[in-house]
Order: sequence, then structure tokens, then C-alpha cells
Amino acid sequence: MRFLFGFLSGALGAIAGWFPLGLLVIDLTPDRDLDTVVMAFFVIGPVGGVIGLCIGLWLFTRLGLVRAPAAPAGAAPAAAAPAGAAAKTHVSRTFAIAVLAIAGSMASWSWYEYFRSP
Repeated sequence: MRFLFGFLSGALGAIAGWFPLGLLVIDLTPDRDLDTVVMAFFVIGPVGGVIGLCIGLWLFTRLGLVRAPAAPAGAAPAAAAPAGAAAKTHVSRTFAIAVLAIAGSMASWSWYEYFRSP
């Protein structure tokens, strides 16, 4: 599950970085010929995609992964994990719901646009 949510976070970040930067370049240019549009989406847009991918993965590691508590407050020291054991992590439920809601809404919107009557 961690891999799936990490992948979705990176993919959503890449989409959120690619398209706005491409559209911004198209809006800021005085002439909107085909060369400008192609350059904006296939040359400058991927720069925003890489930046968005990095930000999406950074947010996943910061907000999406939660460490499990080491031991309950009243537990005996023998019940605690050994000194060399790594703390277990899991995906935050709130982060998972947000990522699935965004990915689901984008998927349903694209499905609607693809199969819409002309």
C-alpha cells in the first residue's frame, strides 16, 4: 500500500506541476502559434512535472507516512521493541483519503470527458 500511495502522490504532483506550467507559458506568450504550444507542453512542462513529482513524494514522506508508537504508556519494558528494531510505519488515513479523492475525481472527470456525446 505504501508503494501505491507513494506512486499516486508522485503522479498527482507531476500532473499538478506539468499542466499549470505549460498553460502559464502559453498564456504569457504574445503569439500562440503551434511552435509555442508544443514547446510549452513538451519542453517546459516536464520541468514543472519533475518539480511536482519531487514535491508530491516529499509530501508523501512528510505527511503520508506515520510511525507507530513505540510502546503503550503503561507497558512493561520487556514488551517494548528491541533496541535495534526499526519503528513500523503506515500510511496516514487522512492522506490516503485525500489522495484517493483527488485521483478518483480526476479519473471520473476524464472518463466523462472521453465518453461524452459530441
